[in-house]
This record gives sequence, C-alpha cells and structure tokens, in this order.
Amino acid sequence: MSTLTGSGKSLQAETTQAVREAFTRARERLDGPPELGLVFAPPTHRLEVVRQAMRECSPTTRWLACHSGGGFDEQGFARDALVVFLVRSTRARFHEAIAGEVRADPSQAAATLCAGFVDQAKAARDAGLPLSTTLALVDGLAGVGEPLVKELRARTRTFQQIVGGASADDGAFKETPVANAERVEPRGAVVVHAFDRIGWGVGVEHGLVPATPRLTATKTRGTTIVELNGAPAFEAYRRFAASKGVTLEPGSAQRFLIAHELGVYFLNQLAHVRAPIFVGPNGELEMIAQVAEGSEVCILEADPERLLTAATTAANEAKKNLGAHPIAGVLVFDCICRRMLLGRRFPDEVEAIRGVFPGVPLAGFVTYGEVARFSGRLDGWHNATTVVVAIPA
Repeated sequence: MSTLTGSGKSLQAETTQAVREAFTRARERLDGPPELGLVFAPPTHRLEVVRQAMRECSPTTRWLACHSGGGFDEQGFARDALVVFLVRSTRARFHEAIAGEVRADPSQAAATLCAGFVDQAKAARDAGLPLSTTLALVDGLAGVGEPLVKELRARTRTFQQIVGGASADDGAFKETPVANAERVEPRGAVVVHAFDRIGWGVGVEHGLVPATPRLTATKTRGTTIVELNGAPAFEAYRRFAASKGVTLEPGSAQRFLIAHELGVYFLNQLAHVRAPIFVGPNGELEMIAQVAEGSEVCILEADPERLLTAATTAANEAKKNLGAHPIAGVLVFDCICRRMLLGRRFPDEVEAIRGVFPGVPLAGFVTYGEVARFSGRLDGWHNATTVVVAIPA
C-alpha cells in the first residue's frame, strides 16, 4: 500500500449520524486509519456538529470541512448529501492549517496557512518527496479568492500546485464557513499541504463561450462592478437579455445572471470566468470575486453539451497530468453555476468525470468558486468551472 482513498455519502438528516454513515462507507476501502479526511456538508448540517462528529470518527486524522451546494461520490449526486473522502498513505505527508478573516486580510491569512511550509518542504524533500500540492477550502463569500491564491503561492514555492473549492450555502449567500478538527471559521480558509514523490494530476475547464462583444469594466469597487462601458453595469445585461426576448429586472435577475456569467480577457485570451450574483440599487453588479478596473470582459453562455464536454476535458487533463501512475482517487470541485445551468442533467456531469476514472473512489461538491493553479495555468481562482484532481496510488 502506498496511497489508498475511500469515499462515501449519507442522506441522513441528523448530522452526527450522517457523518458516521459516510465515514463508515469511505473507511471500507482503507486498511487502517486515514491520515487525511474531507467533509462536504449541505448547510442544513451545522459545521460545529460536523467537526465534533468527524473527530469522534477518527481522532488522529487531519480533517478539513466546508458547506456545499450538493455533494457526490462515485455512486452519484444528491443536493442534500453529506460526503466524506479519506486518504491513507504510507508515502505522502500532510500538514494542515486554518486561518480566519480571509476577506479582511488575505495576506495575513496566507501567512498563517503557510507557517512552517519551508521547513516542511525541506523535510519532505530529504525524505524523497520533492513535489507538493496545497488543497484549500475557502469562505465562498470572501470575494478574495484570487489574491489569496497568489499569496499562498508566494508563501509556498513557484511551482506549487494549489487546488480546492469555496464553501457554499446552496444559493442563500449568507454564510459559508470552513472547519478543521479544532474549530470552525465562518470567514476563513483551511488548507492541507500534501508532499509526495509523485505529482498530483490537475485538470480544469468551463465550456462557456462569448455571447457579446468585449466590454470594459470602467468602474469597479472591490467585488462590485459599478460600470461597464461607462454605464451602470446591469444595463449591459438588460440589453443582452432583450436581444434574447427576455425582459430583465434587477429584483428577478439572479438566475439569468448566473446562467450568463462574465468572461475576463487577458490580451486576446478568455482567461477566466467571474460570477455576478445580484444587482445593487444603482445598477451595479455584485460579484463573487474581484474584476480589476479596466478589464475587458464579455457576457458568456453555454449549452449543456458544451458543459458536459468541458467536464470530460478537465478529467482527461487531470489523468494526463498524472502520467502513467495508477490512480488512488479523484476529487472534484464544481461550481453552483454549472449545477443551475445543467439542472436535471447535472448528474450527467458527475457521470462524465466518473467515466474517465472507472472503479476509482471519487468525491466532490458544488462550490462558490474553484481553485486550480498548476503548471500552464497562472490564474488560480475560477467560477463556473470544473476542477478535477487525480491522486496517485
């Protein structure tokens, strides 16, 4: 045994029972106690109770947990599923940390999350484990995902892979906490730095395409786009909706906004996607992540087939980046926007990924943002995107 993983989910309404049931199912594939455990829980389960239950299930495990907009394992997706993913390894080393108040000071949060990393990396390298991946679960409403990923990279190393997802409260947009075994942080982030001899495989894709000419974000403020092309930002969406025969009003626009996100350009390349979540009183767009003033953007659209193809592409990229190594398990971070766009077909996306990794434990959750920073991808924070992580056996 080098690395083994196991996954399990539970639909139990009582939190402690749900954690125990999902843990028991995931534990069946392992031949001993897990070194690492992840829990993705719908917001109906209080994270403090989740924290206590996961400690009771395995006191020596390094635990990470967050809320979700739905969870899945290799058996399929359920909106109210609590999912557990476990890792046991005789080869890899894991170091976990938690920080609060990410939005207030992402730099300080990253410093806390990466304290001791240099010494940990040296000890791992001396033990023949030169490669590392940081797995992060982040407050989904913090709005500072991109600067946080940059700070994490700056405090680890240039070639550090960083993957993960943003905690989600299933569209309520009120509170998106994270936790480890010790405490819950309502506005925090939790990470595990995984050191290994073999690099983890990562893939990412969204499948959205431009539906409008380029627009300029002429005025922004934090995670708010105030103006596009010198006019209230919502007016661009109102005109676009009218071209499709839809009359769009601020109070009822959320679903249309999420179905038609903003693409942000870098030179001539569509670099990443940003999600608007509601309209402010003066026609500004409140985003789930920052868009820099002066950025060129466009409104995006996609059909289900493009989205499903994108998920398969991300899975194949992760498999390719793992190389010829056997696969122990797969983690997936999938945006709530994709769940809303696909509707009843969202389980088909999970099935498309599973089809690339038949017979392998798989676990994931519906997020408010995805993290995928690896070789060839300098941007690290995504929306409306599927991120697939293949863990070597």
